[in-house]
Amino acid sequence: WCVGGRTGQLKALLDRYKFDSARQAGRVCAGLLDDSMPLLPRDVVVVPVPTAPAHRRVRGFDHTYVIARHFAKTRNLQLRSVLVRVDSGTQHFKNRAERLRTAENGLHIRGRVPDTVLLIDDIYTTGATMHACAQKLRENGVKQLFVAVVARQVLDGTNHL
Repeated sequence: WCVGGRTGQLKALLDRYKFDSARQAGRVCAGLLDDSMPLLPRDVVVVPVPTAPAHRRVRGFDHTYVIARHFAKTRNLQLRSVLVRVDSGTQHFKNRAERLRTAENGLHIRGRVPDTVLLIDDIYTTGATMHACAQKLRENGVKQLFVAVVARQVLDGTNHL
């Protein structure tokens, strides 16, 4: 599921959240996801896409974890950070092939992977990070995988994923 394109008010919200540390925007993003999604199975475990360590240091918090935490609390679902990013590289300004390599090489699993997962991220750009996370979860036993993002980045003037 996706709330919408990264344009207008949604772009402004995400930019303030990520680049101006407007932490209250995490709750707003979670609310937008909640409004955009149907009921999910009760055994779904919410898993945030892990944020690059360099971004956590700069922002002082893990923005994707905050969105996932608020969403899980709203829906009364379990939250677990089973995906860990171990590299310090960021995806910003990389093309899709570079993003795929970085994402695939930098992800590890921590603990037992739940059977049913809702993977949450803030922005879907090329799909490389989401694909790598989904692949890592599947390799480690996920049986049912749902995906939700707050916004998709329009790269070429089109408005599709």
